[in-house]
Amino acid sequence: MSVRRLRIGFPSNQIMLILMGILILYLAVDFGRQVIVSQQQTTELSQVQAQVAASNGQQAMLQAQLEYSRSDAAAEAWAREQGWVKANEVPVVIVAPDTVPAVETQPQGAGSVSGTTLREWWNLFFGNP
Repeated sequence: MSVRRLRIGFPSNQIMLILMGILILYLAVDFGRQVIVSQQQTTELSQVQAQVAASNGQQAMLQAQLEYSRSDAAAEAWAREQGWVKANEVPVVIVAPDTVPAVETQPQGAGSVSGTTLREWWNLFFGNP
């Protein structure tokens, strides 16, 4: 007769298999997180690049305005807006007439009745008020 030995506990290859499964699961979850973080950073990078481009455009516009404001043409335009004139110039002020809406009158024809005629008919039927 043969004697069988009873093994107590897990065999070592099953323990290694479980540990490898846990390690692979951990690495898969970590890889997924890294992919999500990378996508978020790419989105943020594109937003920041758009803001930088807009800021560069605004800076160029402000720089052009600054250059113009330092020029003689800007000083002359401001002086003209204030009503100043150069020496040997005659200022001309254009005064526009006041615009009054025209009163529309209706011609007295066969189809229209004047206010006095209407009042006379009223007095005829209903008496004086």
